Amino acid sequence: MYWLIPANPKFYDYFKEFKDNGFIDWHQIGNYSVGDIVFIYSGSPYKRITFKTIVEKVNILKDNAFDDEVYHYENSPLKTYTKYIRLRLVSSYNTDKLSLYNLQQLGLKSAPQGKMKLKDDLLEYILNE
Repeated sequence: MYWLIPANPKFYDYFKEFKDNGFIDWHQIGNYSVGDIVFIYSGSPYKRITFKTIVEKVNILKDNAFDDEVYHYENSPLKTYTKYIRLRLVSSYNTDKLSLYNLQQLGLKSAPQGKMKLKDDLLEYILNE
């Protein structure tokens, strides 16, 4: 399965966490499976897909999730999740080809606000970039 999830760089420095650790533990909302590919759409100022990851683990309980508090900014809203998935970094992207504008030309209605399954032309375009 292929997924697209949004991330807000104003609250959480997942760029640095990927650089430091090669993975992040992300709140699990949905039925992810080990081996699923998850693309991360970074909000403003990037407004594009910035990372390709693979689900390495699912159903990680909060007490066993990696403590990434150091990567969250002071203004980060505190949320308590009970389960997490481990996303292992596969690729980083720094191209306007994966910008919101280009993704909208292939059917994405707006900047992602939650997780979504990727399919059809949009998935094919992302995989080819």
